[in-house]
Order: sequence, then C-alpha cells, then structure tokens
Amino acid sequence: MPTVFKLMNDLAATLKEKAPKITVENLYRDGGFDGNIPYFFALLAEDTEIKDSNGLPSAVGFTLCSYSYSWDGRTIYMRNILVCDSHRSKGVGKLIFHAVVKYAKEIGCNRIELHVNEHNPARKFYKGMGAINAAEKEGHVYYRLYDVKNKFHAI
Repeated sequence: MPTVFKLMNDLAATLKEKAPKITVENLYRDGGFDGNIPYFFALLAEDTEIKDSNGLPSAVGFTLCSYSYSWDGRTIYMRNILVCDSHRSKGVGKLIFHAVVKYAKEIGCNRIELHVNEHNPARKFYKGMGAINAAEKEGHVYYRLYDVKNKFHAI
C-alpha cells in the first residue's frame, strides 16, 4: 500500500490537485485487508527491468478503482490511470486499461465509469478506448458531497 499511496500523491501533483487526505493505514483498511468489505482495488503496472530498494519490480503506473452499481448492473468506477513520466507513450496506460476491462468482464460488470478533468489530455486516450462523454451524449451531470460525516450529523 505504500506504493499505491506514493502513486496517488504523484497523480495529485501531476493533476495539480491537493494531496489525498487519506493515509496508508486507510488504504489497508479500505482495501479489505482488515477482513472487512473492500471499498477499492488498485492495479499496478511494474517494470521488471527496474528494481526498487527491496529488489522488487518498480511500479510505473496504476489505477485506483471501486465497485458500483447502475441501471446496467455491476459497474467498476475507475478513478484515474497514472503512468510515470519515464513510461508514458509506451503502452502502459493501455495495458492498465485493458486489465480493468478484463477484470470487469471476469466479475460480470456491464460498464466502467470514469470521471476525467476537462483539461486532462488523457481524455483523448479514453475516447480512443471507446469511452463516451456521458455529459455531452446523455446529459449526465456529476455532483459530489464533501464532509458528509460533519455536514449531515443530524441524520
């Protein structure tokens, strides 16, 4: 999980967003490693030619996903794909994307959802993979509620 945490922070920096508010301990808990229901899963791309300080293959990309449900049934929500600068334009993002699609098919998902910042150049990549802009095509608007624990304390 420390690798996932580092990659999440790298992604935030790449997108010029705030650093994640979660900790490595949150990742262990929410990934189901405490025996409870996992809220997410991560797929890592590794370069076996480059070793980390422990002699293990170095992570060069990842995606963070979670399970959802929609009118179409089982759904995977793919948060982002990050490929390290050194491995961009080498097919790593496509491999990660294909791994998510393969997994979705294996577990019976009918759809993959992803939300992409309008300024993210990866939009072209997702479109090339067959993704549609649901806001344009279907009129969907994406909302988010922050700080639910504190804002809705009376509920």
